[in-house]
Amino acid sequence: MMRFKIFAIVTALTLMGCEEEPPFIDLSEEQRVLKDTSYILSNVPAAQPKNVLLEDISGVNCVNCPDAATKAEEIKTRTSGKTIVATLIPDKALLPEFTDPKNIFTDLMQPKVNQLLNFIGNPNGLPVGMINRGDYGNGFTMPFQRWDGHVDDELQLATTVNLEIEKELSSDGKDLFINIKATYTDDQTDQDQNISVYLVENDIVGVQKGRTGTIEDYVFQHVVRDYATNAVGDPINVNLEEGRVIERDYKLALDPTWVTNNCE
Repeated sequence: MMRFKIFAIVTALTLMGCEEEPPFIDLSEEQRVLKDTSYILSNVPAAQPKNVLLEDISGVNCVNCPDAATKAEEIKTRTSGKTIVATLIPDKALLPEFTDPKNIFTDLMQPKVNQLLNFIGNPNGLPVGMINRGDYGNGFTMPFQRWDGHVDDELQLATTVNLEIEKELSSDGKDLFINIKATYTDDQTDQDQNISVYLVENDIVGVQKGRTGTIEDYVFQHVVRDYATNAVGDPINVNLEEGRVIERDYKLALDPTWVTNNCE
């Protein structure tokens, strides 16, 4: 049986909580939402434990990116798995001096990452990362040397939305069906929220540029392969109050080159 884990980025629900709110842009090639239902619970469950999303923006032609990846793994271990890590590798149209494989390094580019970064503000260099997609005073992205403190700060905050995920592979193994259930355990002051779901692959052995030269057997972790939602997240267009439940079903086509046992 295939081991196929899926996570949805519940912290990305707050991506749109900025002062300037640009309109939602449909960047998807096809409609992947199979069901979109909302209702109110009379008995509200207790809040789930806090997790933090760390998105490591990386490139295969970036000499310091392996150091950032190591830092992300250290934080994940130190926080006992409460830090969810995803590695975003933009297309070479963005920062090609760091992202262009140049037929030397392993091509792991994902153009939809560019769409997300174009929306929130492109970084000036790599490696950088985002913590819960929050702006801590200097934009959404920050150098990896600052990740520890912001992760720790976020872990001290309470959660106000629970997330449940179910998944099923199609009989031919070509598609993944994902059910997302978000339950709000408190009223939301920020009503402009999105939900984002993507698939990552671990243990990809390839070629990466490093500080001491080319690494021929580098192991890439948490690489974003595709989004089930829009790259910037799908909007939630209902009143977000205590007891509100959002249920959505998504369909994601799987590339046959991905190792499903290594995906989550």
